[in-house]
Amino acid sequence: MIVTAPDDARTPELVVLTPEGRRELDGVQAQLTDAGVLFHVSLPLDTLGLEARLGERKGSLAVPPGALVPGPERPSLRIDLDER
Repeated sequence: MIVTAPDDARTPELVVLTPEGRRELDGVQAQLTDAGVLFHVSLPLDTLGLEARLGERKGSLAVPPGALVPGPERPSLRIDLDER
């Protein structure tokens, strides 16, 4: 998953939304790239959405049912943070 954060070298906070509620994803491996911050994360299969926050900037992504399935294929997810 990538979070676009132009002109900012900090790592955004991530939250996963599931039917059971919301929880922060702490300790997730992240890599700063030209496109943004690339997160290497395994998400629960019942994920409904994701949120990213970097200071006052935030973004979210709805995850359609069935988008996450077990197996080798990894979906490409992208969250764009709003402008400052």
